[in-house]
Amino acid sequence: MSADPYLNYPDESKTYHYVNQHHYRGRTVHCDLRFQTDQDFLIGWTLLDGITGEIKAPVLTLKDARALDAKDIFKIDWKKGKVKPREIKGGVIRPADIRALEKKPEPVAWFEVEGVTPPGSVGATKEFPGVFHIIDRGTVEYGTQKPYFHEYFLSQGKLKGRICFRMIGRELAQALALVDHEVAAILRLEEQVDLAGKGLLPPGVEEEEPRVPYYWVLMQPLDQTPYVLSKGAISQNFTSGGILSRMSLGSAEVPFGGSQFFSMAPLEST
Repeated sequence: MSADPYLNYPDESKTYHYVNQHHYRGRTVHCDLRFQTDQDFLIGWTLLDGITGEIKAPVLTLKDARALDAKDIFKIDWKKGKVKPREIKGGVIRPADIRALEKKPEPVAWFEVEGVTPPGSVGATKEFPGVFHIIDRGTVEYGTQKPYFHEYFLSQGKLKGRICFRMIGRELAQALALVDHEVAAILRLEEQVDLAGKGLLPPGVEEEEPRVPYYWVLMQPLDQTPYVLSKGAISQNFTSGGILSRMSLGSAEVPFGGSQFFSMAPLEST
């Protein structure tokens, strides 16, 4: 087992679930995407899916959160489970990259968190409460896991299909292209789709002086081909655990195993 929990492949005989929780603090919001593992902790990602300026008043209750989550004010269309498109350099229009942060392993109790935590406590600020609202649940299967690239396959929820987390950095991007050109190729999303007039996000603003040498982005590739089945992976005899080890052997169907459910004492439900 790897010392990095994000590089482990869980036991394939079990079914693993994911949950998306919108986490509000005052006028800010982000999404906490959490995955079950075969260990006694969760892993996951913080998705910066809020659009600046869309929340006009502090969110203080679960009712407030539910009202906002019913609106189309996020970088992800949560009714369709699709990342909204954005025009990038060269006039190409494709699903936007969503800034993401790798979460530290957390107790399994976080999988069921929904409600309000008081100001000054976990998930809150000194001034405002933390408000957690579960917006999506489903199952997850683990794809290729590398130090700079993580692949998952989601089903049975709003967010479906192949999603990838890629490490981004000015010098890093060039280095990775040399080390693993296939990852760079499959994430370029060469399939260009005309999405004009379908709710484009405003252009992204590149940081002139990044605060860190690299960062993570969520990508929802148009190409749903698993990395392990790509030409580059096959030519390099690359194999991985999880669902993809069976795909690489030509399995036509990937069965689910047993399921696990977690619970915790309910939070204040106001």
